[in-house]
Amino acid sequence: MESICKVLLGAEDTLLEKKDLMGTWYHFLVSQLLFTHPTVTVGEIHSYAQSCLDIFNAGDSSSEPLDNVLLAAFELDIHQVIKEFSIVTNNWWFVAHLTDLLDHCQLFQFLKDYYEQGSFSDLDLIDNLGPAMLLSDRLTFLGKYREFHRMYHDEQFKDAASLLLSLMTACIAPCSFWLTLLLDALPLLEQQQVIFSADQTYQLMSCLEDMTAAKLEPIQSEPNRKTQDSSLENTKLEMLRLALARNLARAIVKEGTVLV
Repeated sequence: MESICKVLLGAEDTLLEKKDLMGTWYHFLVSQLLFTHPTVTVGEIHSYAQSCLDIFNAGDSSSEPLDNVLLAAFELDIHQVIKEFSIVTNNWWFVAHLTDLLDHCQLFQFLKDYYEQGSFSDLDLIDNLGPAMLLSDRLTFLGKYREFHRMYHDEQFKDAASLLLSLMTACIAPCSFWLTLLLDALPLLEQQQVIFSADQTYQLMSCLEDMTAAKLEPIQSEPNRKTQDSSLENTKLEMLRLALARNLARAIVKEGTVLV
């Protein structure tokens, strides 16, 4: 009864004493997280996983192939998970199906949630994409777009502006998300300090006109919202044009004054 109470209280020493009752290190991991670190975040699990593996193996550096798969999964390293599974299995069927499943997870990420709610739905996962960011342009964009928001929050406005512009000109941003990116530029355009240079403003104007010429529609959650959002979208476009024109004038004056 005393041991049970200690376990429920999260006493790590007691858990270690009872680790022989657990069949695997990930059984031990679940017990440790449940009773000792119940508020652990997704991004922290991988460090606890490695620690539990080391403790459970009692210094034995050898690990099973499945252990490597689980560690990669806890690190949210999708590319490494696929690689490790290709080593574990004697054929590529599972790897192929897993890759196909991941491709159909609709990570486009995340972008629909941001468009509808104005915030990301799972910051923990996005902040810990790691090497998985390089798996596709969509994931690369997602990681870089999150980086833009961090820069803006930290008031690194010039760096944020450059990154935002590169997301559009590098053609890795989904076309249907361009309007959202341009609207993200709006508060930067309205800053007292000139953030976008004249050349950068011309590039933003070009992106805006390209989007308008292509008649790209922003992400929609329901088809019947198209009509009611049309007027609002036109208003946003006019606001952008006005802000771009004002910023261009200010940038030209500032750059001209510097040259003089």
